[in-house]
Amino acid sequence: MDEMLGRQGFPAAFGFSDTLRVPASETLHAAMRRLQRLPVRPPRRLEDIPASRIAFDAAVTTALHAQSADGADAMQDSACRVEHFDGVPVLCIVPPGELRGAVIHVHGGGWCLGDPRPLQPALARLAQATSTLVASVDYRLAPEHRHPSALDDCVRAARALVERFREKHGFDARRVVLAGESAGAHLVLMALPRLRDAGLRFAGVSLTYGLYDLSNTLPSRRGTVEAPLLDADACRFYVEAYLGEGARVDASSSPWAWQPHAFDDMPPALFCAGTADPLHDDSVGMHERWLAACNDAWRVDYEGAPHAFDLLPVPESKHLADMRADFVRYCLADSAKPR
Repeated sequence: MDEMLGRQGFPAAFGFSDTLRVPASETLHAAMRRLQRLPVRPPRRLEDIPASRIAFDAAVTTALHAQSADGADAMQDSACRVEHFDGVPVLCIVPPGELRGAVIHVHGGGWCLGDPRPLQPALARLAQATSTLVASVDYRLAPEHRHPSALDDCVRAARALVERFREKHGFDARRVVLAGESAGAHLVLMALPRLRDAGLRFAGVSLTYGLYDLSNTLPSRRGTVEAPLLDADACRFYVEAYLGEGARVDASSSPWAWQPHAFDDMPPALFCAGTADPLHDDSVGMHERWLAACNDAWRVDYEGAPHAFDLLPVPESKHLADMRADFVRYCLADSAKPR
């Protein structure tokens, strides 16, 4: 499977289509069988969240360190520090050598869990593979801070980061790629119109298994009850924790409710998701809307892969990491062309 990407470059791996389907590896099938036997499930009650945060961060840390030594080497060779941008803490990872641009990253965790620090190995690998400064936003979490707190943090941090890039490194948003997973992909997408209206034009956006339909009505939500990493009940729980009990889902919180014109003038986008993910249809639909608005967009479907499959020790994890890095390099190379 690794040969499907690697030397081909982006977007050559897609051939004549804007969608790439990656067949499931035997390693993924075995990992899925093991996952089904695990007792760990997403939180179901607000009082479960503190313990779930500890377990989530520990699981991410263990998973990423177990995948390979590359991340640890990248961390050792890169400068990693937490800085504040317009009051928002941001983990900044600077690889050695000349910078080609930057990636502003937003982590997942259902708006309730997660932290950039456990993701350092993966973020450091991305920084070195793309010669970019990777900045991961440590936004405020729900339910202590409900919508739009996390979104406001992401917008403020992104604007301040771009200003820092301009002052310190000599490049603007046209050499910056936005990236996020799950709830982080949702926050990146929600932030885009506000950043666009502020005059910022980004090189690209990488959106990985995002939750875009906060009304949770899509067909892929069905048949995923009691899934080990994310299921339909967990999707509903996270949305309620994020918005508040009984809160209305509308265009201010869910990009699924946007009118078609809201997708005008969006940057090139890469959508990645597993076909066994309850959020798979979110990526399919958002990819279609991107194309309908005459924006450049590509989608990668990982056959049989669950939510957050890139945390598993499977070939699909490396494929996704390589695809994202290749997409970043492609966007930055394109942004360097004369306009």
